[in-house]
Amino acid sequence: MEFAPGANASQPRVERRYGVVYITKTRRVGPVTVSELKQHEEALRQMARWLVVGISGVTGGGKSSLANRLHRNIPSHHITQDNYFYPRDSSHHIPAPGCTNYHNWDVITCIDMERMMKDIKTVIGSSPLQYMNSPPPPLDINKPLSSTAVLIVDGFLLFTHKELWELCDLRYFLTLPKEVCWERRQCRQYDPPDPAGYFDLCVWPEYERHLDCVQKLDGITFLEGVKSLDHSYKLIYDEIILTI
Repeated sequence: MEFAPGANASQPRVERRYGVVYITKTRRVGPVTVSELKQHEEALRQMARWLVVGISGVTGGGKSSLANRLHRNIPSHHITQDNYFYPRDSSHHIPAPGCTNYHNWDVITCIDMERMMKDIKTVIGSSPLQYMNSPPPPLDINKPLSSTAVLIVDGFLLFTHKELWELCDLRYFLTLPKEVCWERRQCRQYDPPDPAGYFDLCVWPEYERHLDCVQKLDGITFLEGVKSLDHSYKLIYDEIILTI
């Protein structure tokens, strides 16, 4: 950490933290000591919290695209539910209705939610400085500290998990008409690939059951997945910026 010793109240102060140079000003007469800067930095570590943003909804609705774009443009950490599916040979899986030797990959029992929640709690229990994807903001000892880091969680089955729903500060759910969802799913490759009839027998019925549960919950903003990605992105981005 570097600063300009002896700088007066009107002069900018140069600091080097985490390999990034910041230029700030102080309204107080006299120089800021190294000790004060360290105390301020420690206060930032202790006081900053995570704003948790949940993005859920129908398969092919744009969840991952939105989450990745937000993650690139906001100081944040990103966790996706897609990384927590149980292996194919796990005993947690249940058979897909109407399909021979194929799991139902569209129910929450196929996801290791215990491991996912453990990872989420590890992040929100830590300093944002440890996980955020961008450098922290400049120090200004005259301004109150506020939250600056965002945890983005995306997945098709988020809000019917009560504990995860409660952790989210902002919640968004993307919807699609069945025909559009089917068309988009045909353009994707899945591992394992969908067997014949899986969409009608499993994907869409499970989505409708999930949607029915989510519609009974409070505090969720529903977004139409047929609208442009820019439209949904701007809505979520603006709300995040207003909140932090």
